[in-house]
Amino acid sequence: MPIYEWRCDCGYQFQEVISWREADRGRPCPRCAAPAVRLPSTFAIGNPSATSQVKVKKPEIPKAPSYARFCAMDEHSATRMSAYKTGRGAQFDDYHAAVAEKKQQEE
Repeated sequence: MPIYEWRCDCGYQFQEVISWREADRGRPCPRCAAPAVRLPSTFAIGNPSATSQVKVKKPEIPKAPSYARFCAMDEHSATRMSAYKTGRGAQFDDYHAAVAEKKQQEE
């Protein structure tokens, strides 16, 4: 269940863990019993610079030798095949998906 923050006119601020259905109903202040106003939670307000600081480590995957390539296989496909042959295919795909997502966020 989410945490909701509330503030009363008396200045008291409090939090409650309640379902989203109950959050729409008003809450009384625990100090003075006056109706409190729901505040936007700070966790919902994102910091765009926080995601750009994530470093993605390139996986150590050996390159496929030229004789192991199929006809017209490009470098990316050959490296991916080599990754799957060495048991690191999921790591290879995760890395390239993270790089593509980071590029998309920067645009």
